[in-house]
Amino acid sequence: MCSHFIDQNSGHLAGDYSERIIGITPTSLKKVPVRVFVAAGLDKKYATQAALNGGCISHLVIDEDLAKFLISV
Repeated sequence: MCSHFIDQNSGHLAGDYSERIIGITPTSLKKVPVRVFVAAGLDKKYATQAALNGGCISHLVIDEDLAKFLISV
């Protein structure tokens, strides 16, 4: 998410690399009113679920397979 690593609840997994990332942090991102998340494919299922669990997403654009997975969990 914006080049940052997150855990299953979208908690920021900061490391020494975090200081070198040019971009918004997950904490700051959650303060933005409109947060569009776009993903396709089941290989993104856990990242999508984590972003949803953590309230990082206000608008979701995904494919049918990913939608079926998210509905089933």
